[in-house]
Amino acid sequence: MSVPTKNEQINAWLTNMESQMMKTIEKNMLLCLDFYQEKVEKTQEATRTEWMLMYNSQCIVTMTQMNWTLEIENAITITDKNPNPMKALKN
Repeated sequence: MSVPTKNEQINAWLTNMESQMMKTIEKNMLLCLDFYQEKVEKTQEATRTEWMLMYNSQCIVTMTQMNWTLEIENAITITDKNPNPMKALKN
């Protein structure tokens, strides 16, 4: 077994830092999503603007993109199954 060099110690530190950053981002994304689904969409205890000011922009942009994609997929599904899709989308 060899003695680690300074470069190996730095690489281990950077790898650990990257891992911790990913865990933190995941945790923040889940908190952001939970708050949006519970407080903004379901109970309307908070506005979208309040939600946007509570979380970092990386989480807001990602959650907004995910929500938009889900809504588009739902709209496509509705239009495929319904003879009058515009009426179904308004409801």
